[in-house]
Amino acid sequence: MICFMLKLTTRLVTAPMMLMAGIIYIIGHVAASLSSLVTNLVGTVFLIGSFCSWRMGVNTDTVALMVVTGVVVLLLPMIVKGLLYAGLKLIGLLAGLVH
Repeated sequence: MICFMLKLTTRLVTAPMMLMAGIIYIIGHVAASLSSLVTNLVGTVFLIGSFCSWRMGVNTDTVALMVVTGVVVLLLPMIVKGLLYAGLKLIGLLAGLVH
């Protein structure tokens, strides 16, 4: 009886947590997908600017910084989606251990 009560209590505690994690995942996925357009434009501007700066003979440190910034901005939506997915899987794993 005590074991049943413990399982029931943990299920009641983890159910809202799993629901909240799912809602956060959906909202984050939608936000990352919508912001993907903006990040692609900004990242492309940085990469084109770095190419033009390189052709004009600007300092290589500045060009390298622009390239790195452009690549990071282009990869941000994928990084965010990956982190959201990893968090969702971790919550699911923890909930599976409880149940």
